[in-house]
Amino acid sequence: MLEFSEKRNRDFYKACCDALGRSYNRHRPVGEIVREVAESPAPGYYVSYYHATRKLRRYSSPGKESRKRERMAMWREIEGKVTALMQSRGMRRYEAIAHVLSGATASSFFMAPRTAMQVFNKMRHYRK
Repeated sequence: MLEFSEKRNRDFYKACCDALGRSYNRHRPVGEIVREVAESPAPGYYVSYYHATRKLRRYSSPGKESRKRERMAMWREIEGKVTALMQSRGMRRYEAIAHVLSGATASSFFMAPRTAMQVFNKMRHYRK
C-alpha cells in the first residue's frame, strides 16, 4: 500500500514541478498551482487490486461511504469504469477491476487541497 502512495507522491511532485516550470506568470501563488495539479488528470489510481476489490465491495452497500470526499469520488469513478466495462465488453467484475487499475488514467490525483500542499512541501524538502 505504501508503494502506491510513494508513487503517487512522486508523480504528483513531478507534475507540480512541470506546472511551475511552465508557469509564465511568476506571480501566481504556488498553492494555486499545486491545487490545479491535484485536480488535473493522474496517470492511474494508485491502489492495489486487493484494496480496490475490498473497498468497492464495501462501498457498494447502501449507507457505506468514505468520510473523505476525494477518496469517495475516486471509488465512484473506478466503479463507473468497472460497470461500463462489464456492460460493454461482458467482462466479469474482477476482470474489469484489474483492467481499470492496470490501464486507465484517473480524472485527478484525488487529494484535498491541504493534502496536496503537504505532499508537495514534503517532496520538495526531501528532494533538496
